[in-house]
Amino acid sequence: VSFERTMSGGSNSGDVPPWRVDPPPKPLRRRALSADRQRASIVGQPKMRSIHEEKTLNKSELRGAEELVLGIVTSLTFAWSVVQGGAELLLPLWMVTPAMLGGLSYTPAQTGVAIFCSCLLVLWALKTRLARAVAVLPSNSPMRAFRVGMGAQGALFLLLPWIVSSVTSVARTESVLNMAFTVVALASLALAKMFGRAGASALHQMAGERFLRKGRQQGFWFKVYGRPESSSTATFPLSVSICGEIVGLWLAARS
Repeated sequence: VSFERTMSGGSNSGDVPPWRVDPPPKPLRRRALSADRQRASIVGQPKMRSIHEEKTLNKSELRGAEELVLGIVTSLTFAWSVVQGGAELLLPLWMVTPAMLGGLSYTPAQTGVAIFCSCLLVLWALKTRLARAVAVLPSNSPMRAFRVGMGAQGALFLLLPWIVSSVTSVARTESVLNMAFTVVALASLALAKMFGRAGASALHQMAGERFLRKGRQQGFWFKVYGRPESSSTATFPLSVSICGEIVGLWLAARS
């Protein structure tokens, strides 16, 4: 017992003996880079420079891409407006065209009644819950709204000849069913036009904002769209739409 007390330094029997205590941890030393790692770091410096150059190049390419996107959207808006201008002139003429030429043979009074009823149908459709639910699509997804408007109007244009062949030419002007088909077709064309125009306007505004934020501060598009009165409002898209409708009316009148 005296030998154990002497080895434990006179401590109590509950203390841990000194030969059982772990030695203090050695301080960590930072390892020097090996020759291979030093070579890899030296070789990697030009690579980082090349990545920086690629980022700069990508920024310049993105600036050119913004101009290209704005030009494509402007062209789509102009083409859409040309089709609308031609349709606004040709549809009433198609309604009063004689049956032997593929028209509906309506009198001016019947044409006015059909257009008036289609306007009432459009006003009724705009107050429905479905119209309110679909009205947010041009602002949330303008490209999809533009495609839906163009596709719906194209399909309706293809269905117009079926109205002519629905009844015989003798009873065509007196058929209530034919008049109902005409009113529904005109109202659907008007709704598709409004939907597609809203999508085109939102798409053009989005492309213009991205161009002003990331595009080059020079060139043709900046001179046209970079003015405060054009960028803050829809002046430029509205001008493109009006010019397109005028061109469409002129082409329809010349055809």
